[in-house]
Amino acid sequence: MNGNINQGYRKLLEKTKDVTVFGTAEGIIHWDMETMMPPGAVEQRSEQLALMSRIHHKFATDPETGKLLNTIQKSPEYEALSQVEKRNLFLIKKVTLNKIACQKN
Repeated sequence: MNGNINQGYRKLLEKTKDVTVFGTAEGIIHWDMETMMPPGAVEQRSEQLALMSRIHHKFATDPETGKLLNTIQKSPEYEALSQVEKRNLFLIKKVTLNKIACQKN
């Protein structure tokens, strides 16, 4: 894989990892609210979840993600990517488009 496309692909994976980490952290807060939340902690957990949701959404809808995807997919070196790398790009694009569509609704 060419250096430019490799660099863009790695950056895209890093951004996607951040989105995934925030999503799982939100899941833990939801789980805590449903199963083990201490008495009187509803307000604090709600504030934590609201903040995590805003940050997660900001990461998930970052315009740079779309730019990286477009640059990689339009690159002449795109065909040199492995099937796994191409599948990753497909899935990242699918998730990103779903987040943007939800944002518009």
